[in-house]
Amino acid sequence: MARLVHDRYMQKRLSCALTVLAAVLAAAPLFAAGPVPAPRRISAATLAAQLRRGQRPVIIQVGFRELYAAAHIPGARYAGPAFRRAGRMRLRRALARLPRNRRVILYCGCCPWPKCPNIRPAARLARRMGFRHVELLYLPHSFARDWVRRGYPIVGRDARGLRKGGR
Repeated sequence: MARLVHDRYMQKRLSCALTVLAAVLAAAPLFAAGPVPAPRRISAATLAAQLRRGQRPVIIQVGFRELYAAAHIPGARYAGPAFRRAGRMRLRRALARLPRNRRVILYCGCCPWPKCPNIRPAARLARRMGFRHVELLYLPHSFARDWVRRGYPIVGRDARGLRKGGR
């Protein structure tokens, strides 16, 4: 009788161990790619050249609505200021629909790069969500100075006026 009880106990332990092993092996592909890399910067000139060649990454503006309405990169989506919870929630919804291996470019351009309140929270969110190909459009001064005044493509309410040297 004792032997029978011991055999059943061992069978249950073996069954549990095999279940855990199966779960670990099933989850292995999820972690095989390694850690999510930190976003890298992309210059305005590089992105503009890629757009001219027909590349179409997902581009998301994480700055203020007024700036997006005035002028933005053609095809860019608006998420809103990432320093605000509402902006991060809109960004999360926009990213949630995308595969994690999709190339995503985030940009703001509201002010000089070191002072921008939006680009870093947006980058952190994308990284936490598991996006592996996130790039930050490096605009050292502002979107107007580093993108618009260099003649790169824009659309928006004030596109023509900005193109002629206004603002």
